[in-house]
Amino acid sequence: DPVKRVSIMFGGYVGGSVTLSSVLWEWDGNDWQEVSIVGPHPQARSGHKMVYDSARRVHVMYGGLVPSPEPGGSRRHVTETWEYDALARIWTLRSTNGPSSRFDFDLAFDPVRNRTVLFGGSLTGAPTLFDKYASDTWVWDGDAGTWQQLNPANKPSGRFGHAMAFDSTRNVVVLLGGEYVKERFPDNGILSALSGETWTWDGSNWANQSLY
Repeated sequence: DPVKRVSIMFGGYVGGSVTLSSVLWEWDGNDWQEVSIVGPHPQARSGHKMVYDSARRVHVMYGGLVPSPEPGGSRRHVTETWEYDALARIWTLRSTNGPSSRFDFDLAFDPVRNRTVLFGGSLTGAPTLFDKYASDTWVWDGDAGTWQQLNPANKPSGRFGHAMAFDSTRNVVVLLGGEYVKERFPDNGILSALSGETWTWDGSNWANQSLY
């Protein structure tokens, strides 16, 4: 957060246990400090992603694995989009719609087009192993509070566990790696592999920058 001059961390697993955290921490370059939140806040979770929206000066968080509302029930992946204002110490739930439930996706904020970009992930409840490798591209419009699925002509193959960041020199989102389906068999079995591809997103299309 360049305005408050701290790094923000929320939630995750606590230590080596299976306990989920709902605590927000700030790192000022010297020490960590637990932050007291004003008002409502996200429930404990792991597997979510957060990016900083520099146009609106809020942190955008999507998804996560949360405890079951029923005692003894299974944990579930949510499709919530929260925003956090670090100066005011306030969380706001902006949406429960948008990308379908997933994990191991990634986000990047595009300050040129003022959109948070989401790609891929492992879809929960997919009918086959192949179908869980998502290849969809979504953008979050923070002013409107809506997600929009885009349909670019070119895109990476379905994958999860990749990494994304914004390249401010060339004004593109850069995507690297991930696990993808290398081969699919007639019985719906798959052979997966780790990708060494680099892709870029210019706001309308993906381009493969790999040289091999």
